[in-house]
Amino acid sequence: TSFTKNSVIRDSIFVLLAKCFRVRVIVFFHGWNHRFADKLQGFRLSVFRSVYFRANAIIDLAQINIDRIRNWGYKGRCFKETTLVDVALLNGFNEEHLNKKFRDLDNGINILFLARIEKEKGIYETIEAFRIVQAKIPDIKLTIAGDGLEMENIKKKIADEKLTGIDILGFIRGDKKRDCFLNSHLYILPSYREGIPGSLLEAMAFGLPCVVSSVGGIPDIFENNKNGILCEDINPDVLADSIIELTNNTELYKRMALCNFGYAKANFQADRVIERVEKIYVDVINNSLNED
Repeated sequence: TSFTKNSVIRDSIFVLLAKCFRVRVIVFFHGWNHRFADKLQGFRLSVFRSVYFRANAIIDLAQINIDRIRNWGYKGRCFKETTLVDVALLNGFNEEHLNKKFRDLDNGINILFLARIEKEKGIYETIEAFRIVQAKIPDIKLTIAGDGLEMENIKKKIADEKLTGIDILGFIRGDKKRDCFLNSHLYILPSYREGIPGSLLEAMAFGLPCVVSSVGGIPDIFENNKNGILCEDINPDVLADSIIELTNNTELYKRMALCNFGYAKANFQADRVIERVEKIYVDVINNSLNED
């Protein structure tokens, strides 16, 4: 479920039904609406506790969210997990693809923004950062993939300001998504808030150094200057400096690319995540620490 008003209310019914039949329950929160969470005070928080604190375990994507649940008084087991990368998307991808990409760096850099096209994903900051970088590196390009509420406004902005070097793909999946990652060199997501974005894990799996904001669960799986650049400030000037730092240092770029490829393969591929979640299920079934 998501930590949003509608989801929390809807899925509370399933929690209560399960507990009525003495069935053990794991709640896995995928994504948080922190404005909604901030409103959980007094009576509302008491109602939330009376339902969700009956869960035998809670899984979340971010340690900061687990800490908040603990501060609210939850005594059961908590687990931190990630989203996953579909193995089929990576079928056949290997280090030789990365080596080819390294050889092609001198032919131009393509930056990838793959997310919902919404303000809170940092799409406007991305475009402004690209404008700054393009003034210094003319052959750089930006690919925008995804769909969302700001799509028409973004298209209008690009047309009105006569911006060049920007390719808008819209929503992509399957082979088109794979080709998009294969043809990109850097990934950027200066999001205002996140759990763990699946597109970030996919970008890392394809060996792309990343420029991302330090929000949600991202700092739990992403190390600054190892997987890319983790930005505390998403001002376009800061983002532009981060992009230029990665594009001007070939050895740093290669080191991050190889690191992300190996790290994602070991931790984020679907089979690895499924194995970890199965172990949580077994633990909850066998462990009587939080009896009803």
